[in-house]
Amino acid sequence: MQRIYVAGKFEETAAVRAAQQALIERGYDITHDWTHESSAGLEGDAKEAFLARCAQDDFDGVATADAVLLLNHDRAFGAMVETGIALARGIPVFVVGHKIRDNIFFHLGSDFGIYLFDTVPEAIEAIEQMRQVLAGLGDD
Repeated sequence: MQRIYVAGKFEETAAVRAAQQALIERGYDITHDWTHESSAGLEGDAKEAFLARCAQDDFDGVATADAVLLLNHDRAFGAMVETGIALARGIPVFVVGHKIRDNIFFHLGSDFGIYLFDTVPEAIEAIEQMRQVLAGLGDD
């Protein structure tokens, strides 16, 4: 487990960047950093093309990840789609702040790859523990 996608609300990019940095410091690769994208100043076809490219990059970021770290938000609609992509592909999702916005799929639990946490450090520690377990399995 090396590649992580961090999902969250665009308006909370500072928190997403902080989580990404904490993961990078532990040796993880971020599959796609969407926090620097902005459609400001774009209109019409240019804006549509930009948004389509961003959506594809986000999709690919999730699809190529070993895990998704979701910073939950009560209006994180795109992040819920990213969660669905991860679930459909069997990619574990580490949800921070599950009490902020409940999602019926959060109730699937660890058998389906959903792990719930109150803080980012708790979630990152769980990701690290899973990485160590998987690394140990690879030694056999």
